[in-house]
Amino acid sequence: MKPTGRHPHEVLEEWQVRIFEEPGRYCDGNCLYLVVDRSAAKRWLLRVVVGGRRRDIGLGSTSLVSLAEAREKAKALRKAAREGADPIMPKRQNVGWNGGQNVGRGQA
Repeated sequence: MKPTGRHPHEVLEEWQVRIFEEPGRYCDGNCLYLVVDRSAAKRWLLRVVVGGRRRDIGLGSTSLVSLAEAREKAKALRKAAREGADPIMPKRQNVGWNGGQNVGRGQA
């Protein structure tokens, strides 16, 4: 049976983030997830839809980004997506992403 009522919101607590070791994706609500890899590495992931395309945005490792910080970042990125901006573009510009323009052209 499908759950009824409000979507989950701020479900995780800081102590849970520390103890999760089973690989998987744990929902905090509002499309913010704690991802635990097989190596027990933990990271934050935000899923948003921009221009009809789903975007998975990494917010950082749990050792660098707290739960509260991840929620703040997620809120800001969701707001940017609602306003029509691509929240990934500033990150790509910082690392010199060129949209795959030089792929397969042999430039060094």
